[in-house]
This record gives sequence, C-alpha cells and structure tokens, in this order.
Amino acid sequence: MKSNSVLILSGYNQRAVISFCRFAKENAIEIHIAANSSDDPILLSEYGEQVIEIREKASLSTEDFARWRTLIQEDNVVILPSTEYLNRFLLTNRDELEKQAYTVPLCDEKIYNEVSDKYSFSRLCEEHGIDVPDEFTDEPEFPCVAKPKSYFSPDNKTLRPVIINTSEQYKAFLDGNNSEDFYFQNFIGGRSIYFLYYFTTDGKVSHYNQENLIQQDQGLSIIAAKSSGYTFSEASDKFISMFLNLGFHGLVMVESKFHNEKHFAIEANPRLWGPSQLILDAKMDLFERFACDYGLIRSCEVNDSYKDNTPYFWSGGLFLDSKNRADVVFHGDYNEKKFIKEYELFYSSDIYLRDDTIKVFQSEYR
Repeated sequence: MKSNSVLILSGYNQRAVISFCRFAKENAIEIHIAANSSDDPILLSEYGEQVIEIREKASLSTEDFARWRTLIQEDNVVILPSTEYLNRFLLTNRDELEKQAYTVPLCDEKIYNEVSDKYSFSRLCEEHGIDVPDEFTDEPEFPCVAKPKSYFSPDNKTLRPVIINTSEQYKAFLDGNNSEDFYFQNFIGGRSIYFLYYFTTDGKVSHYNQENLIQQDQGLSIIAAKSSGYTFSEASDKFISMFLNLGFHGLVMVESKFHNEKHFAIEANPRLWGPSQLILDAKMDLFERFACDYGLIRSCEVNDSYKDNTPYFWSGGLFLDSKNRADVVFHGDYNEKKFIKEYELFYSSDIYLRDDTIKVFQSEYR
C-alpha cells in the first residue's frame, strides 16, 4: 500500500481543480477523482482516467466518503480543499472523516469560518488596521454591494454577493431577499489585487500577488490576470500578521481593491481559487507548500524562480458573458484597447487550450 494520495471532488471551481491535477501530474502525486455528474468537464480531460466514481447527486454525506475510501487503497488520503461548500462539510464532519483515514487539510473550524464569512472577515480586518469599504445601515449610496453575513443563511441556503447600481435594483433586492441575512458596503473601484498565501502548519508563509485585469459581470470569475511582484508588500504584511495572530494555516486568497492610494479588503477565500493555474505558470510555491505539509512530496525548499508578469486567461469566461449579453469588467486603467494589443499573449496562455484539456476548451464554445 502507498502512503498518501489526494481525493478530488470535481465539478465545481473547475479551473482550480484542473490546475491542481496538473500539479499532481508534475509531482507524481496520485489522485482519485469523484466526478460531479456525467456532464463533468473533468471527463473530457486526460484526468478522466483518474475518476473513481461519477456522483449521482451534488450534496455530500459521510457515507459517500466511506464508499470512496474502499476504492482508494492507500494508508492516508488528503482531501483537496477545492470549494467552500466542500470545506464546510469537511470541517463539520472532520472527526468522522479522520476515523476513515482521511486528512482534512484545513485549520480549526472557528478560525476558518471567521476568515471565510464576509462580515466577520471585515471585522477582523478593522481590528488589524486594514481598510474595508464603508457600510450602510440605511438606504445605501450607489453603486453598492449586498454581502451575505455568513455562508449559510439561517434557513441553510447559500448566499452570494450582489452588486446594486440603482434604487430600483435595491428595492427589488429587498423584495426578493431577507435583508437581515445581508449587510451593505460601498462599491470600491480601482485596481483589483489578489494576495495569495500559504501558511504552513509550523508558522511559515509563502506570499504572492496577482493583478486582475478582466472579470465576468457581477463579480464572477476572473477572465484575465497577471502575476505581480511585491509592489504591495506593506499591505500584504498586514494580512500576514493578522492570519498568523489568528493561528490560521492553509491556502488563502484575499481580494483587495487599490483605490485612492489605499488597499481595501473585500473578502478572503481559504481554499483553492479560480485562477490557480497562475500558481503553476508563474512558479509560485503555494501548492508545493501544501503538498509538503501533508506528506505528498518530500522537497520543501523555498521557491526562488517566481516569474513576474505571467498571464492567466480563461477565454471561455469571455465567450460566456458575450453569449449572455453581459458586460465584462475591466479593472483599474486596463481597457479593451490594451487587451486587444495583448490578446495573442493571453490566448496562448488559455487555461484549457492545452493538450490535457483541449476537449474541454472545445466544449466551452459549443
């Protein structure tokens, strides 16, 4: 029997899942995939060969994991923390999963929720001297963002942020939602920066930045971005100090807006994030740190080959917004003219236009 491998639940946060599959292949890490359905794009990729089961339902149970465990003949199996829903399930059922010889590579549940829930994260940032957007208790100024106070509402529904541009949209939002489940913040424009971290279990940290250039409508997935150097190290240091003080460990991405010479913390995602391919292409060591922490690889040397200004591109997101007559968002001073000039560079870096996922690329345009 082998010592360690990784269980991957596919079908959600798919571009991040594909990125980790590529990392696993490069590092000879054995993976086992539970596909979400017969329509799961993973089945069109070369990683379809590692699918051990096609799930019949999206919801999860400990019985599912017990069944998968009988199919995976390793001493220990690390579960990839790929989505928010999955991570919450793993933390709630950690004791049972660990009895099944799984490793849950996440920090304490209380710390995780405090970081992941948008309202508590804003409070944490304020306590550590980090700017956050202004909040409104009465009718807000527009544009604004309605943010869920926690991932699950009191009636156990998952909620998403909504950008609101007019008073009419605001009234429609209140008619269709329970305002007690949300809080309202001023919408911040400017440059969009992701601070990317891995905090090891023994208190070390790797940190990088990515600048987002194009994003889908309503704050959905990133379409185009580039790795950036430590231009924003002072702001990043505040986040590092905050996470270390919390005792946090694991992967985490902090979304920030740089506006009027200030960084405003927007939210944090303590899991894989969509443009994770940039971790590989720019040679960030975040996945190596994760793999080393949980015995998936042996070499834990600090990476010194990071590549600044490396592009990330998901052309399918651009096509999808065009198909849905939605307007993509250009961040900072980036615009359509600049994008056209750089289009060849981005297109050659498309996340799916690669040998292992060419059928996925083709499927997005059908």
